[in-house]
Amino acid sequence: MAAPLRLRTSSRDRPGLTRVRCGRGIRHQDSESRPVTDPDALARIRALTVPPAWRGVWICPWPDGHLQASPGAA
Repeated sequence: MAAPLRLRTSSRDRPGLTRVRCGRGIRHQDSESRPVTDPDALARIRALTVPPAWRGVWICPWPDGHLQASPGAA
C-alpha cells in the first residue's frame, strides 16, 4: 500500500507564481519576476486549467500545496 499523500499548507499571502500577459499570450513567472521554464512546472500549471477571465492569478509554487491556484481581487 502506498504512503498517504502529505499536503503542504499554502497561502496566497506567501510568494507564489503569477500569470502575466505577454503579447497575445501569457507567461508564468516566479515571485522574483523570472520566467518559469521548468517543463514539469509548466505542465502542472497548464493542468490546473485556470480560467482566462481570472486576473491577478496566484499559483502555488509547490505541486503538493493544498491550494493550487486563486484568482485576484475583482
